[in-house]
Amino acid sequence: MDTMMKDIEWARINKDVLGSLESPRITFWIVLAVCSVLVMLGVAAEVYQYNNGLGVALMDRPHFWQLYISNFIFWIGMSHSGTLLSAVLLLTKADWRKPIYRFAEAMTLFAVAGALVGGGLFYAVGEAFYRLSGKKKEYLGFGDVMLMLMVGFYLGPPLTLMTVLLGSLGGTLFALPLTIASSRFRNYQWPYATFLGIAAIYTSLWGAALLNAYLRWAGFA
Repeated sequence: MDTMMKDIEWARINKDVLGSLESPRITFWIVLAVCSVLVMLGVAAEVYQYNNGLGVALMDRPHFWQLYISNFIFWIGMSHSGTLLSAVLLLTKADWRKPIYRFAEAMTLFAVAGALVGGGLFYAVGEAFYRLSGKKKEYLGFGDVMLMLMVGFYLGPPLTLMTVLLGSLGGTLFALPLTIASSRFRNYQWPYATFLGIAAIYTSLWGAALLNAYLRWAGFA
């Protein structure tokens, strides 16, 4: 009896899979036509922007073109993470795998939150100082924003904030003595991304242990 029920389930799966290979209905062609029009409009908009500059998109800063790169990496990375795994397991109706795709969905939300914390924080700070300076000087490069966007996507909100803290602390401890000791470093622009990258590597390896130790010391765990 059990063997017969399993055969019936597999027959239903085969029927559903093979059903997707049948001749599409009119709804499919309508949706395909609408999507094709949207793609062509997007291509036309990109060509127009390439020819006329970023000003047509209300982007008046030279480094704003990097926003497209960060968006592309962000959405491609998210689409290839837990969302894909969750969809596959859901479509196959794998009930025993529900904890797996629930974890995958949580992982995706956690990654998105981390990316917003990392990239959003740096973008907000950079934009605030840029406007306070009268749009004359960029105090925080957009490369730092893209770096923290990816760090946040990988590490999540808590460890992303730890990366910012450790990177800032490490950069200060390294640059301050040299600035005091030698006048050649007084006006030197230190690369913030270098210290953030080192901090991100450390945090990805030992950040969880450091965070747990701090929570225990503070009495929160």
